[in-house]
Amino acid sequence: MVKPNFFYILIFLFLQLALAHAQDSLEKKTYFREFPDKVLIRSNIINTSNEFSLYNENLKTNIEVIPNRKTTLGLSFNYDLLAFSFGFAPEIFNSNREREDGQIFAFSLNLYPGPWIQEIDFYKQNGFKVRAVDYSTTHLPSANSLKITGKTGFNFNPNFSFRAKNFENQRQLISAGSFIPAVSYAFTALRKIRVLDQVENANFYTLAINPAYYYNWVINEHFLVAGGLSIGLGAFHTNENKNSSTHLLTTSTLDLSLGYTTDSFYSGIRAYNQVQNQSSNSHAKVDDAVRYFSVVIGYRFDAPNFIKKTNEDLRRWLNSL
Repeated sequence: MVKPNFFYILIFLFLQLALAHAQDSLEKKTYFREFPDKVLIRSNIINTSNEFSLYNENLKTNIEVIPNRKTTLGLSFNYDLLAFSFGFAPEIFNSNREREDGQIFAFSLNLYPGPWIQEIDFYKQNGFKVRAVDYSTTHLPSANSLKITGKTGFNFNPNFSFRAKNFENQRQLISAGSFIPAVSYAFTALRKIRVLDQVENANFYTLAINPAYYYNWVINEHFLVAGGLSIGLGAFHTNENKNSSTHLLTTSTLDLSLGYTTDSFYSGIRAYNQVQNQSSNSHAKVDDAVRYFSVVIGYRFDAPNFIKKTNEDLRRWLNSL
């Protein structure tokens, strides 16, 4: 008669083999597809703005600083680990005809070496409307702002494609999510903003830690829903006229997108909202918000040889660091 312990051993070994097989099968799954020999060109129409809310402690007055132009036309380029884009605000859009002197120009550069994510954005605006509580709206044609931001993050899940989330040169095949902590930093300059003796020239510096979670939900072979949420904490430094101060900063972002994609073509929509709040007793309290809604169309094609060579040189340089 066979002892019961023997059956327990057999069952245990069977379960171990089954589990090992399941893990091996899971590891062999392809969660996303890359296009290493394809160049992606994408055009988009973005309704965007970088708005500021200033609070003067002495005057007890909230002042909203709103750009005159909000709709931009953008073009982006993506190949392997490099992506860059630029955008401007042409007069063909109705929302851009409020003031002829209002302009927006944006440029971004993204690098994706392995699990690392590096983003740099440049945002320039000319022409603002300034609106204060209990006061009429004032147009400031010479007022302008400059914002330079950066983010360095790390993707902890190798099965999650951060680039697929943004409709870049990867395509998520199986749903996956990832925790992506990041460090963000920014420089913002406001020039010639003067209402009710409010700050005329000011520089703002921010540094924050932004833990975030993103998820790509593959509805079927061609449809993708992606979302991300981050909440951050950091420091905010202000230089205005001869005054300077440093205060606590809180940040939050919400990023949602819906897209249709094939190996060659894709289209989609994306909504993004970033808010930074800073509470202080300084002369000027600044709340900074960047919001946009984007309609995107893109196409992938074979990369020419000179682009392949440039990319190989870039990879060798990064590997030597």
